[in-house]
Amino acid sequence: MLNLRKRGVTTDGICPICGQEAESICHALFRCNIAKEVWSWWKECPIKICAENQDFYDIALGLLYAGTTRDLEIMVVTAWAICWKKPPMGVYKINMDGATSERGRKSSIGVIIRDFKGEAAAGLCRLLPGNFSVLKTENLAVEAGILLAKDLGLQQIIIE
Repeated sequence: MLNLRKRGVTTDGICPICGQEAESICHALFRCNIAKEVWSWWKECPIKICAENQDFYDIALGLLYAGTTRDLEIMVVTAWAICWKKPPMGVYKINMDGATSERGRKSSIGVIIRDFKGEAAAGLCRLLPGNFSVLKTENLAVEAGILLAKDLGLQQIIIE
């Protein structure tokens, strides 16, 4: 929510699912009632994943310390599944992101296109030719996603 407010999107900051707490990444992924229900199915989880005093970083380190890299993979994929919503039938959703470095390293982008079943239709990752600002890197990721969809002949897309 903080990122949305930084970009000028007006929001009250309350979780739209439970309407009870401030929305944050940790709330959405681990503390909201819906998220807690999802995590309750992971019976062999080596840590208390929905603890109030942990952030994403603490959870990831806790899993590596108390469990295995496989446990970390389960956490990351499950967290993604909690947040990602399928597009309507016949529509493709393009998710993209960019990364840039404060240390002068080259920026990079990643794109994945999924169908209404959640199955990957295409993807790409690319190291950019230089270090760009966050805004420029994100714009290049969006452009790459749109061009990939065009190359595939996709007519109905959602950009996320």
